[in-house]
Amino acid sequence: MKRSGGTFALALTMSLLLSLGVAAQSDMVMYDDAFVNGWQYWGWATTYNLAATAYVHSGTHAISFLPRNWEAIYPHLDAGVSGTSYDGMNFWVNGGTASGQNLRIVFVLGQTTLANVALSDVLSGGPTANTWRSVRIPFDSVGLTSALVDGIYFQDGTGGTQATVYLDDISFTARSTPPPSGSVTVGVDPSANRRAISPYIYGVSLTGSLATGQPAYPVRRWGGNATTRYNWQVDASNRASDWFFLNYPEATPNPGTLPNNSTADLFIDDCRAHGEQALLTVPLIGWTPVDRQVRWGFSVSKYGAQQQTECSDPANAGWCHADAGNGVKAAGGDVTGNDPYDTSVPITETFVTQWMQHIAGRVGTASQGGLKFYALDNEPALWNSTHRDVHPTALDYAELWQKTQTVAAAMKAQDAGALTFGPVAWGWCEYFYSAHDGCGPGSDYAAHGPLLAWYLDQVQSYLNTHGVRLVDYLDIHYYPQSGSVALSEDESAGTAALRLRSLKSLYDTTYTDESWIGQAIYLIPRMRSLIAAHCPGTQLAI
Repeated sequence: MKRSGGTFALALTMSLLLSLGVAAQSDMVMYDDAFVNGWQYWGWATTYNLAATAYVHSGTHAISFLPRNWEAIYPHLDAGVSGTSYDGMNFWVNGGTASGQNLRIVFVLGQTTLANVALSDVLSGGPTANTWRSVRIPFDSVGLTSALVDGIYFQDGTGGTQATVYLDDISFTARSTPPPSGSVTVGVDPSANRRAISPYIYGVSLTGSLATGQPAYPVRRWGGNATTRYNWQVDASNRASDWFFLNYPEATPNPGTLPNNSTADLFIDDCRAHGEQALLTVPLIGWTPVDRQVRWGFSVSKYGAQQQTECSDPANAGWCHADAGNGVKAAGGDVTGNDPYDTSVPITETFVTQWMQHIAGRVGTASQGGLKFYALDNEPALWNSTHRDVHPTALDYAELWQKTQTVAAAMKAQDAGALTFGPVAWGWCEYFYSAHDGCGPGSDYAAHGPLLAWYLDQVQSYLNTHGVRLVDYLDIHYYPQSGSVALSEDESAGTAALRLRSLKSLYDTTYTDESWIGQAIYLIPRMRSLIAAHCPGTQLAI
């Protein structure tokens, strides 16, 4: 590192010397009237023909495929093809009687997604009716330069039903030269376009005590599905659909001292001991476990046979509850009409403010250096799935805001320095649509427009009328949807490359997300613009 002209310039020289030993290679044909050269059909399409004759590019046959319900044509080669030997895949596609079918081309190794490409990104407008069009996917441009690929999905990209599409003459072109190598010099000017960032972006969701030697974090979150129905008075929570809708007591060291020394208390204490801020989830749902007894929401003896019980897995024998069902009827369909009082009791905003009083009595109010961060529940738009034993109805705009206003107003009256996070949206669909509407426009959207924009409008309106900001942080969850990028320990070369590219979805307005979303996300600029337009001064939490 050297000082130059009042700025620091960092020069990094990286030698990318690859000893590839690539032998002369011929092009490989995958499909030419039939699968050849060891390629086999492993797909899960329900309507397809590997020897169709209605539309043929060359020879006598082509592949026909009705794209629907995420189904796919899936050629597989045990030996695989390597990006060190081949530089891309080529094929021809015909829209048949229609145009613009939404397909994704997914390159895999076993169960690991290496690259996920929207057909429209490599073929403008997608397939064309009654016309054969050539497609090429260069391996270097999708992160497959040195990857081994043993399967390709030609997959429906909508989840619905589209018109039949035709594929023919699928092949791989041999590399004439090894993959690119050489030296790269990178200059970094840290004084350019600088913007201070909050230290809280380095926070984590980690509820247990930090182990000896484990680094402290600026903020730690007490969150997840079980926190929606956590009872701070008895130190018990409901595991929701994550585990058979069971109430379980938390492992408090001394239940006789409750509500003191609950696991939530100990979490806050541990954060404070390490100089961290705690982000605590408080309930909006209106239900909490009745006591510390193990109870479950869908009793087999009460509601009939179900597809699974806690004892379905033999590994659970010896401690499981055979009567605890998963809430899905043996014949299919959710169990309905169950009694929420089987596990839970109703609560109001007083349950939350009394919890705040309890916490302040131990560590002080927010202005006194006590707890200041509170999340308004956890992914409420999924209650009708995760917590359907007590909230089977899909949340709409009106209920979301009514619960937010009631609880948040009471919290602000209890501790004016408390900072609230909402609506804790689960992901992409909820940025725009309510649970009531699903993942597309419905009656809520027609009446009010995109969900987060409307939500921020309500925050601003309440602030204008009452002089109180009910939501301090726009809180959204974001999980990359491509392949095994998120919630996976897959560190293969293809997934690592895709994981790195997926970071662009946080900021790049030109990057088309390589997943079912299939469009530019540019999450941070999008949300900052949304806040500026609808409720300036709101902070952003991801």
